[in-house]
Amino acid sequence: MNGVSAIIKTIESKTSDRIEKILNGAKEYRERYLEEARHQAALIKAENYDTTKAGTESEIKKYEASSRLRARLEVLQARERLLQAVLDDVSQRLEESVTKNEYDKILMRLIEDAAKTLNAAGLDVLLPRKQKTGLTDKRVSKHLSNSLEQKVEAKISDESVRATGGVIVRTADRERMVDNTYEGRIRRFEDDIRIEILRVLFGEDQPETL
Repeated sequence: MNGVSAIIKTIESKTSDRIEKILNGAKEYRERYLEEARHQAALIKAENYDTTKAGTESEIKKYEASSRLRARLEVLQARERLLQAVLDDVSQRLEESVTKNEYDKILMRLIEDAAKTLNAAGLDVLLPRKQKTGLTDKRVSKHLSNSLEQKVEAKISDESVRATGGVIVRTADRERMVDNTYEGRIRRFEDDIRIEILRVLFGEDQPETL
């Protein structure tokens, strides 16, 4: 994940600079506003000074609160960009896995996972269009029968699915199915993936909110 590491450093740098500028701006504003307030206060009658001071401090507190909120928003937006970058990297690596030798093993694991959920004796296996694989009806059926310890007859369907990789497994009666395509699994487990990314990159278990 060299590319992701570089993105992390860039975002951290830009975010830190932005936060520092925002906070420095708040400090400068505070000092300038106080100086103006002191000057004005000297020109106002003593009985009106307390009211003016209270109004000045109220304005300063509002500005500082707004600055802290903007800084926090910068951090959250930067983290969201980073999360998306990692998810994009995951998708790219999954797409690249389709051309590798171990892809048949990946497919078999996904088929087995779906078969356990469906728990049916007859299954149809739908693969992405124009995707090369060494899987056959006999090979898949034998593997599932051994793994599930029951006779399973699987058929590689002539139908295809629009997906980068992975598989859709459907019962022979077409009543139930499991979408174990790469895109389907990412959609299904995206929340868990995002939490894991946060844990690894930031040491957090839950997304931070405003």
